[in-house]
Amino acid sequence: MPAGQALFQMCGVFAEFERSMIQDRVKASINRVRAKGEPWGRRKIEETDPAVCTQNLELRREGLGMVTIGKRVGLSSRTVWRFLRAGATPQLMLSDTQVQAEETPGDLRAASARTP
Repeated sequence: MPAGQALFQMCGVFAEFERSMIQDRVKASINRVRAKGEPWGRRKIEETDPAVCTQNLELRREGLGMVTIGKRVGLSSRTVWRFLRAGATPQLMLSDTQVQAEETPGDLRAASARTP
């Protein structure tokens, strides 16, 4: 048993060593990119596909929800939300029920609020 334990511990030591080497390489790469002044990380959707961004805005103006927009353009609803929140007008950020309430004339809105 002692030989098996020693072998198992040596595997753990090498795994820790490899992991720390990977971390060092990643940190060095990030520091090198930052020193050059270049952006690092995943590019934003605006940079990769401007056509999808335009489609997001058009679908939101039609009153569609985030999940529906995401399914139509092939993005997650969270990505759609993040994009719209970053550069959209407050009207586009309203929920679907708020959009409908905004489009409803004041008299009808007050009457519908009183009915159970």
